[in-house]
Amino acid sequence: MLHLNEKRILARSIHRSSQRLGSYGYLMVYDRLLLNIHNVKLRKTLRNMLRRWDKSTFKSLVLRMLIHVSISENDHAILMRICRDDFEYMDPRQYKHIYDDIDELYDTYSATYNIKSKVLKFIIPAVELEGVDFGRFEIVVPILMKSGISDYYIICNALEPNFPEGSYDISECHPHVSGSTICLGDYEDIVIKLYECGYMLEFAKIIEGVLNTYNEGNPYLYITAWLHGMCRECGEILDSDEYCRECGYGDDDF
Repeated sequence: MLHLNEKRILARSIHRSSQRLGSYGYLMVYDRLLLNIHNVKLRKTLRNMLRRWDKSTFKSLVLRMLIHVSISENDHAILMRICRDDFEYMDPRQYKHIYDDIDELYDTYSATYNIKSKVLKFIIPAVELEGVDFGRFEIVVPILMKSGISDYYIICNALEPNFPEGSYDISECHPHVSGSTICLGDYEDIVIKLYECGYMLEFAKIIEGVLNTYNEGNPYLYITAWLHGMCRECGEILDSDEYCRECGYGDDDF
């Protein structure tokens, strides 16, 4: 179990962070949208405005831009979403519930909190997909960020990295993890909402679920790379009979 004082410090830190980010949750939502603005100058201007003005003032300025500035169809659609503000927000988690969650975070995910760096770490237990053992993963996230825009990150480190047989010079240690970057796919928005509102236990459970689910639609590397191996000659994924259709490796006459 965590020392009582450490538990209180972590609960208080998560609570303060969620109160700050939950109250200004729109910052992260808006900023992620603005990253998709095609016009570089417009994108930079809007992101600076977002940091400078409150929500109502920012939306008023965006509305004026829509009326007076000629922009592309893509950029217009993004700014219209901001003006409509058709996003779902979550209420920040209460301190008591955060405090109660911490024991399960510690017991299930071996959570630790560095008071000086204000970084929370937890361990996702051994991951297995289609019979392939990918080992444990360490998740690192900041608590008590200075702003709701630029300080958020998730680091996903494989503790027992499993690279496909025959692979070389690749960083994929899981179909949805490249280096220390995890692809959350359709879960990215909900993970950020849980994070910014202090639902750290649910946050950990979603990430565990992502790591234990194979989505063939958007992997960094297909699961067949681990099931069949990779070609030592050209790096392509081998067929089930350990034959490379790309360069012929595995052919008796090769």
